[in-house]
Amino acid sequence: MPLFPMAAWVTPAGLVFWQNFKMRLFKNLLFWLFFSGALLNVLASAPHTITLDGNMNEWGDDEIVWLDSQNDSPWGSFNELYKLGVTWDSDNFYFGLGAVLSSGNHLIVYIDTGTCGVSSVADLRSPEDINKRWYWAKNNYFDEGFRPSFQWHSYQTEFKGSAGGQGLYHYVYQAAQNVWQAQPATFLQSPRNPDSDGGVYREVEVAIPWTVLFGGVPAEGRVIKIIVSLNGGTDEGNGYYGSAHEAMPDQANTFPSVWYGSYTLTNYLTFVYDNGNNRSTIARNLTIETENNRAKIIWDKRGTRESTTYQVYHSTDLTRIKNLQGDYTETAENEIYLENLNRNVTYYVTIARKGENSRSELTHFILSGPVLSHKAVTNFSYPGKKCRLQFSSDRTLSTAKLYWRSGERMEFQEINLLSSGNTYYYDLTMPDASGNLDYYFVATDSEGATTLPRLSGNYYSITISSEIILNRAEQMIIPDEYNETNFSSYLDGENFLPGDRVRIRTFGYNDLDTVARSALPENLSLVCGYEISLQRGEKIYSPYFLGAETTLVLRHLSDYNISQLSLWYFDGRFWEKLDADSDNGRLRARIKALGRLAILAGSLPATAEAQKIARIAHSVFAPARGEFLEFIFAYRPTEIKFNVYNINGQRIYSGDSAIWNGRDSSGQIVEPGVYLYQLRYDGKKLTGSCVVLR
Repeated sequence: MPLFPMAAWVTPAGLVFWQNFKMRLFKNLLFWLFFSGALLNVLASAPHTITLDGNMNEWGDDEIVWLDSQNDSPWGSFNELYKLGVTWDSDNFYFGLGAVLSSGNHLIVYIDTGTCGVSSVADLRSPEDINKRWYWAKNNYFDEGFRPSFQWHSYQTEFKGSAGGQGLYHYVYQAAQNVWQAQPATFLQSPRNPDSDGGVYREVEVAIPWTVLFGGVPAEGRVIKIIVSLNGGTDEGNGYYGSAHEAMPDQANTFPSVWYGSYTLTNYLTFVYDNGNNRSTIARNLTIETENNRAKIIWDKRGTRESTTYQVYHSTDLTRIKNLQGDYTETAENEIYLENLNRNVTYYVTIARKGENSRSELTHFILSGPVLSHKAVTNFSYPGKKCRLQFSSDRTLSTAKLYWRSGERMEFQEINLLSSGNTYYYDLTMPDASGNLDYYFVATDSEGATTLPRLSGNYYSITISSEIILNRAEQMIIPDEYNETNFSSYLDGENFLPGDRVRIRTFGYNDLDTVARSALPENLSLVCGYEISLQRGEKIYSPYFLGAETTLVLRHLSDYNISQLSLWYFDGRFWEKLDADSDNGRLRARIKALGRLAILAGSLPATAEAQKIARIAHSVFAPARGEFLEFIFAYRPTEIKFNVYNINGQRIYSGDSAIWNGRDSSGQIVEPGVYLYQLRYDGKKLTGSCVVLR
C-alpha cells in the first residue's frame, strides 16, 4: 500500500473537507502493517485493467482517490469507510472499496453519469413490484449538482455480487406511475466473502462495463461523479429506511441522530474520462493565463480545506515532464506565477502534491506575439462620456484592435486603435446609463497575436455608475479609469465629520430641470454635471453649506481645451461662476457648499462677462403671449433696480426685479415698439434696448 496516495479532484459543487496530514500518515501505516504485508510504491496509468481478486494492493497511487479517517464515523470503529480507488480501461470502469460494517448496515456507492438521475433515493421502487418501496431505498437526498442514476450496494461487507438483492442497479423512470424504479444492471465483482456478522475489514473490486454506464466507450472529457455512503439498514415492518452516517468524500452536513433520519449528501468526487496512456485519473482543472514573459497557473483544490504543499512541474521537454523530472516550484496556494519564461517556446505543466508520485492532468502553453502592458479599467463614473482604453507594446504592431460590448448587446464590436509611438488607444464613449461594459484587446505582429487579457474567453469589465458613495477620507476620490490622485476627481475631506458619506451623481443636459436649464448662461454648454450631497446618518443634505471652504477637483472628460471650460454652482435659481484653475485636464476650486455643480464650455459675451450677467433672455418678446425680458445673473445680486423708458425718454416702468413682462406701471401691456432699459445691481449699471411685439 503506498504511503502517500493521491485523492480525487473535487468539483466546486462538491466541497470536500480533508483530514490533517498526521491522520493520513497513521492511516496508511495501519494499512501497511495489517493488510499489505509489504510497502508498495505503485504508480499506475489509465487505462489500467484491474484483476478482480478482492485485494487492492495492485492499485496505483494515482488510483487510490480517497483515504478516509478511521475516527469520523458516529457509529464507531466497527462501521468505518477506509478507502476508495477509481480507474478504467477500454472496456470497464473500476472502483475498489475498503470498509468495516456491522449491525445490519448497508454500504452503497451512488454513481452520477450525467444522464437523467434522481434528487432523492427515499422512494425508489422495487424491481419486482413497482408499487412497493425498494428494500435498498434510503432516506438520502442529494444537493444540486449530483443526480445519481446507478447504485451498487452490499449488506455489511458480505460482497455477494448479485446474490441476495445486492449488486449494481440502474434507476429507470416509469412515466405511467411517475416513479423511479431500480432495475438490475450488468457488472463484474471480486469473489464474495463468506457471510459474517460484520465488524471485519474487507475489500471489494467492481468492474462496470462502459456499455452499461454510457452505451459504449464514453467520449473524451465525459464526467463520472461518485459518493460512497455507509447507511443504516432497513426495517420494512415499521417503515424505517436507514440513511447515511459516514461517507466518502466527507460531507458538509452533520449526520442525523437517529439511524433512519433524512440526510442530504452535499459533496462528491468527480472523474474525467481520458483514454490516453500515462494519464492520471486525478483532474485539477488546470488553467494557464499567460502575460508577456510569465504565466499564471491556477488549479482546483481537492476540497476547500486541502492543506498541502504543491509542486508545479514545468518543462519544455514533454518526456521529462511525464516522468516528473522537469523544473518545479513549490507553493502552499493553488495558484502560482512562473516568471522569466522564453517566448515562442512550448511549456508543459503538471501539478503534484509534495510527497506523492501521481500528478494532475498535463497541459501546455506557448508565449508568442508582442509584449503588452495595460492597466485595467474597472470603474467609470460618467455615463455618456469618453473613457480612454489603451495599452503599450514592446514593438510596433501591424494591427491593434479593441473589442467591446455593453448592456443587452451580446456580440463584441471591433474598433481599430489609434497610436502614439508604441501606445495604442481609443477614447470610447460610454453608455448613457449605468451598467457594465466588457472589453479586450488583440495585437498582432510578425510573431503572431497577443490578446489582453491572455486567458482565453476572458475580458475586462468596467462598472459604469452615475451615482457614487464615498466614505469620509482625507481625499475622497471619485472612481474612474485612473484611480490616481494626480488625475482623478476628488473632494477634500477636511470639513467633514467621521462617519460622513458623500454621494455624487453625475448628470447631463437632459437631466436638468426646467429652472436649471433655462438659467444656463448664454453661449455656454454643459459638459459634465455633478450633484453632490452629504449623507450623515440616515439623512441626506443637498445643498449643504460647509463650515469652511474645501477643495473640489473635477475632470471634464471632453474634447474641449481646458481654457474653454469653467466651473459653476447652481443655487436653485442662478448659476454662479467659481474661481477655478486647471490641472491635468481637471478644474480645481474652493467651494463653500455642496449641491449642483457643472463644468460648462464656451465663452460669455464680453459685456455680460464684464457685468457678471450670465445671460439676457428674450430681448425680443410678445407680452400678449406670456413672454418676458429676463436678466440671468452669474450670481445672486444683493440689490436690483430696473427701469424701462420709451423712445421719448419717459419712464414707463420701475421695479426691483430683473424681469419685465412688457407692462407699464399701471399693469397695461405697452404698445409694440423699441424700449430702452436701465438695470442697476450691486453698484453696477447696464443699459440696452429691447423690442416688444404685438
